[in-house]
Formats: sequence, structure tokens, C-alpha cells
Amino acid sequence: MLHDDVAEVTQYNSVTHPADKSETAVSTRMGLGLCRDRLLHIGGMLRTEVEDGTWMLYARVPLTHQT
Repeated sequence: MLHDDVAEVTQYNSVTHPADKSETAVSTRMGLGLCRDRLLHIGGMLRTEVEDGTWMLYARVPLTHQT
């Protein structure tokens, strides 16, 4: 969702567990913690939660530079 000065991102996924651990992705060191830190630095936010088998990500990304 776009606003004049911020973009809001909401993503929902079902929580699944790979039957075979070889299907697990390799870390790229670009995880959610790093993304959250970068967004906080520019005045945004990111949060995640799991509820009833559904994983949710919500982020607010400023579209203008805050000083």
C-alpha cells in the first residue's frame, strides 16, 4: 500500500517445515534482523509474527528522507 510518504508491506505465508533438511535455504546474511535494522535507521519499522500456522511480515518503508 502506498501513501504520500510511506509504503506499507504486509505478507502472509503458511508455516511449513521441510521434510528434508537439505531443502533449507543457505543464509545470505541479509536476514530479517538486518532489514529491520536498516528500516529503523531510516525511520521505518519491520515486525514478524506467527499465529495459527500463518507467518506474517509487516513493514513500513519511508519514501522521504528523515533528518
